[in-house]
Amino acid sequence: MSFHIFNVEYIIDYDLRVVAPLAIRSAGSPYGAIDNPIVKIRYGEKELPYIPGSSLKGVFRSEAERYVRTIYGDTPEYVCNILDPRGEKGELHRKEKEEGSYRPCLVCRVFGGPTIASSVIFHNAFPKDDHYSISVMRRVSINRIVNAQHPGRLFDVEFINPGTVFTGAITIENIDILSNESKEAKLFNVVFNRFKGGFMSVGSGRSVGYGLLSVDRFNVKRITLVDGRFIESDVTNEYMKVIENV
Repeated sequence: MSFHIFNVEYIIDYDLRVVAPLAIRSAGSPYGAIDNPIVKIRYGEKELPYIPGSSLKGVFRSEAERYVRTIYGDTPEYVCNILDPRGEKGELHRKEKEEGSYRPCLVCRVFGGPTIASSVIFHNAFPKDDHYSISVMRRVSINRIVNAQHPGRLFDVEFINPGTVFTGAITIENIDILSNESKEAKLFNVVFNRFKGGFMSVGSGRSVGYGLLSVDRFNVKRITLVDGRFIESDVTNEYMKVIENV
């Protein structure tokens, strides 16, 4: 993947509706009123909850790795061990071993890794029109030995209520997602289609139904360089047809 020249850029902006309680945890404070607060960012005089781009990238990459392993097998040329870059299936190990013939794995060529920057940029998503609602639920710790309530161990969980809408964007650099001809484009399109279909959850508590999101709407803008000028065009309808066929 080449970053030293400009080939094409796509920007997908979208609205995400919270379908199930959303809880993306912050580090919190041992002295705060809430034991498990959600992540927030200061914006002017306000503190807004948001969906970090890193959280979205994490679920996209995990889904991409699962897809690639299913289609191409668990081979480091297609999907590396991102957690052990110097291990046998790690990118740094492969780069040293393969020298001049080395090429980052397919997932890294799209989402980045130890030897290459990401071609996809996930921007933070913020509540649309600053409208949101937050609730707190009291939970109880379970004693794993007796499988019953642990006396005296209550804790509060903060979450964003269903119905809240977030708006965000994804930038894709030098991957022509209007075509499924390249493996990189098809991989991104498959994962985005899963995301659009509401099959990917974000944040804590996913195993108990938290974090489910649905895409209310999305628009796709294509940016090309023609005769030294950047030209923007709306390709939403064309892109919808492309992802219908992945």
